[in-house]
Parts: sequence; C-alpha cells; structure tokens
Amino acid sequence: MRVDFCIWLDIMPGRNVATSPLDDIATLLHWLLDFYFCNAQLWIMIFSYVGNYFLTHYFFTVLGASYTFPSWKMNNVPHMTFLMAHACFLFYHTTSNITLRRLRHAISELPNCIQFAMQAFWIFALSYFIAFLETFAIANFPYYDFVDRAAMYKVGSLFYALYFFVSFPMFIRLDEKPKDPWKLSRTAIDALGAAMLVTIMLDSWRLFLGPIVEIPNRYHTKNAFLMASLGCHNQYMESRDPQMDTIQRMPLLWPPFEIQETVFSKFDLGILLGLCNVEENLCFSITSWLYFVE
Repeated sequence: MRVDFCIWLDIMPGRNVATSPLDDIATLLHWLLDFYFCNAQLWIMIFSYVGNYFLTHYFFTVLGASYTFPSWKMNNVPHMTFLMAHACFLFYHTTSNITLRRLRHAISELPNCIQFAMQAFWIFALSYFIAFLETFAIANFPYYDFVDRAAMYKVGSLFYALYFFVSFPMFIRLDEKPKDPWKLSRTAIDALGAAMLVTIMLDSWRLFLGPIVEIPNRYHTKNAFLMASLGCHNQYMESRDPQMDTIQRMPLLWPPFEIQETVFSKFDLGILLGLCNVEENLCFSITSWLYFVE
C-alpha cells in the first residue's frame, strides 16, 4: 500500500517533493475531491435529499400517494427511500447526460433555435418516460399506495417529471467545459438552486391546479382549545363538519408538510395572537393550516 500510495503521489500534478506525509495526504484528498465523481455524488445527494425530505409531501397531498410499510422515518418519509433515491437519481441523470451529449453532437450543425427546441423536447420526453417508468415499475410493490393509480400513471408522472425538467439540463453543466472545473461549493449551490426551482414548480401546481384526486382528510384539529385560543368562531372549531368543505380541503393544500402537535404550544399561540391583535379573518387563515396529524 505504501508503494502504491507513493507512486500515486508522484504522478499528481503540482506536488512539491519537500512536503511532509500529512501534507501529501491533504494534497491527495484535495485532488480526489476535484474529481467529477465527487461533484456528481454531492449534486445528486443534495438534490435527492431535498426531494425526499421536503418534496415527498407534495406526493402525499397532491397525488394521493402514501407509504404503508413500517419503518423508521424522517419527516414522515422512510429512511430507506433516501438511499434508494440517490442510486436511482444518479442512474437517471447519467442516462440523461449520455443521451443529451449524443443529441448535441448529432444536431451540432443545425441552427441554434432548432438545437434548443430539439433538446427541450428530448428533456421533456425523457423526463416523462423515466417518471412513468418508475411509477409503473413499482406497481406491484404493496407498500407504496395511491388513491387512483391510473391518474398517477398519466398525470402524476407529469408531476414527478417536473423534477427532471429542471435537474437534467442543470446536472449536465457539471464539469461539462474542460476549462471551467467545478468546486464542491459551486456544486452544492447549484444543486440547492435546482431543488428550489423544483419546489417552486410543485407548489405552483398545488396552488393553481390542486390535487389530481380526491384525497382523504388526514388532517384535523385534535383540540378545540387551540381554535378557541386563536379567537375564531365556534363554526370553525370542528374540522370534520361536512358543511365546511373548504375547511376540510385547505389542510390538504397547505402546508405540504405535516405539522406535529408538539411543535407549537397552544398557550403560547393564544398569547402571541392576543398581543398582536390579529384580525378575525387573518386568524381564520392561520388556523386553516394548523391542523395536527392524528
């Protein structure tokens, strides 16, 4: 191992032979971290983590998906899905890079507008195909359920494809130009920017189009004292009132994340809103999404 290590150090560019062993190790680690492999892994790790931890809840509240198998969870998302998503996303984006490079080479002599249109069409088609293929491939997995599986295949795949509409053209930029190498910091910022763009697109769907199916009401207020402490009318205290259809559906649309009862103190919320002298209509807007999970 010592001989191999020394040979590796000797071939590294810019190495000073007068450095100490610790400096050699630091130089080697810095050299390795500049590899495309490390940048690609970091980009996918950040993007897939944000997609699992935050954006999975859009699948719950917009597409009617749910995990039913017992598992340790992080933000109500099973731990194993984080590892699975990293491997799947890395494969998807590697496939996208290969096909996009081949397409760019094949149409390199065409006008720029036609090149842009063909690449945009290919990204759209490949994104939808991968999203549909993944959804269809896990059809027989009994612990990932949907309210309407047919709607999930057709419309839900388009919703899922929004991830790749953003990530495919952004991921291929990573170290694509030989004279413009990426550092890990730039890679992390780019991945977070891609995740933010996806979040905006998913939330825009939630706001303007809403759920694709009728989703069972899993959100309701456990204690009427919270509603009373917020100064709301009695007609708003019961979240299961069939006449209050708007009240029942609003928790499904906002927030996309399940709020745990232990996060807020009911007494503190009442005091806070009392001190702020919140108007009645604003109070009602706040309480519409303060429904705790059963």
